[in-house]
Amino acid sequence: MTKNNPKGRLEFNLVSSTRSRLVKVSELTEDQLAGKILLGTAYGKDVFHCAYLAQKHCPNFVNRVRGYHLPKEVDEQLIELRRKQQGSIRVDFYAEK
Repeated sequence: MTKNNPKGRLEFNLVSSTRSRLVKVSELTEDQLAGKILLGTAYGKDVFHCAYLAQKHCPNFVNRVRGYHLPKEVDEQLIELRRKQQGSIRVDFYAEK
């Protein structure tokens, strides 16, 4: 997976043995979450690390994901992770309904 991160967008090349494809995912505001389906939440070092983890655990993630959101609130899991890995973030990934 190679990466690029224009402001407000996550872009990565998904490379398999037969092809390569550019995946573009937009950052969503609180107001844009209505009407979206939560695919899952990932905790990691940065948005790319979280996307990597999400694609490993969410079936058909790359074909379904259309947006991500960086919640302002901090939950217990993020607090615990930050004790071991400072600067960690939480990212929620969304699909269209």
